[in-house]
Amino acid sequence: MVDGSATGVMGCRDRLRPGGGRPERSSIGGPVLLDVYSEQRVFAGKAVDKGGRALAGHLLRVKVLLVLCLALVLGLLMIRWDVAAYFHPDRIRSLLADAGQLAPLAYMGAMVLAVVLSPIPSLPLNIAAGAFFGPFWGTVYSVSGALVGAVAAFSIARVLGRDLIAPLLGGHINFCTDCSNRLLTKIVLVSRLLPMVSFDVISYGAGLTKMSLSHFALASFVGTIPLTAAYNSFGSILNVGTGVALMGGAVFVLLFFLIPRWIERHNLFSLRSLFHHGPGSEVGDAGRRQTK
Repeated sequence: MVDGSATGVMGCRDRLRPGGGRPERSSIGGPVLLDVYSEQRVFAGKAVDKGGRALAGHLLRVKVLLVLCLALVLGLLMIRWDVAAYFHPDRIRSLLADAGQLAPLAYMGAMVLAVVLSPIPSLPLNIAAGAFFGPFWGTVYSVSGALVGAVAAFSIARVLGRDLIAPLLGGHINFCTDCSNRLLTKIVLVSRLLPMVSFDVISYGAGLTKMSLSHFALASFVGTIPLTAAYNSFGSILNVGTGVALMGGAVFVLLFFLIPRWIERHNLFSLRSLFHHGPGSEVGDAGRRQTK
């Protein structure tokens, strides 16, 4: 005896051939079920995808607005406020003396601001720290504050700027974290050892790349110590003009993106083999297709 309810359920799921006739059968002999739920899922998926693209577009516009606001603030600081005069070493030492036991925290906070807000000069802070805390502790506090500021600047650039420049980039090194770490960590380290390269510009520029925060922080920490110790011990003996430092930083930021392309296209210094990915690796065939 056949269960009528079962036949009724099966009958409502049969799909008729176009123009009528017997229901279609699958290759295993059973009727093909009407794909109503699949069609609903496809429709819902398209709606979600459309909504996701709209949300991404809104987020991109918000990032552009935030970048413009940040640039405006930095520009006003440079034009309207004589920050160099305000952050004179003697004034900083006086403020640190007034801070009492909180002087180390106050100083490191000021160093963080000096990195994040690029127009604020960090050299007077280093000189004041060496005179007030002594060369050793002045170096410790200066490196600590500068590292926190560098990580903050890196993170700001990564969140607000990476998506804006990604469509302008090519090759797979610029999109591969492992490759970027292998190459750009060395460049960041070298830049930290040069007094004519802006510390702040490098921090923001590195955030636009694909290198990881951990590698950036390590390179910054190791590379910052020698110059910071020299500033805290000998004052402004290694000082260079602000304009020169900004230009040097801009050149290094350009190198962050140009050197990977030169390696891929022209095998710069025969380095291409160091960034080769075999089949099944992280970028593999997709990376090679991007470089063609």
